[in-house]
Amino acid sequence: MPCGTDAQGTHGLIANGAGRTLPFSKLRWITLVGGGQQEFEGWGNPDNMRHFLNGSIAGYGGVKDAEIEFIYNTIGPEEGLMHRHTTPR
Repeated sequence: MPCGTDAQGTHGLIANGAGRTLPFSKLRWITLVGGGQQEFEGWGNPDNMRHFLNGSIAGYGGVKDAEIEFIYNTIGPEEGLMHRHTTPR
């Protein structure tokens, strides 16, 4: 399951770089995941996203207090629902 970062949300943060810190001390990411939590976690994506967003982007901007929240099933049915609704009775 691919995951990515919205360019509009990060270019302003990381473009400053060059030793400058961001003008805030806390950063909260809200990550929309199209599929279910089980599959997303199975691929190790939460750890990868935490490392990228909190470590690489927030860390590069000098923000030490960064957290990420995952919201699952944002574009599709919940896991198991599709199977339940398509199984012949």
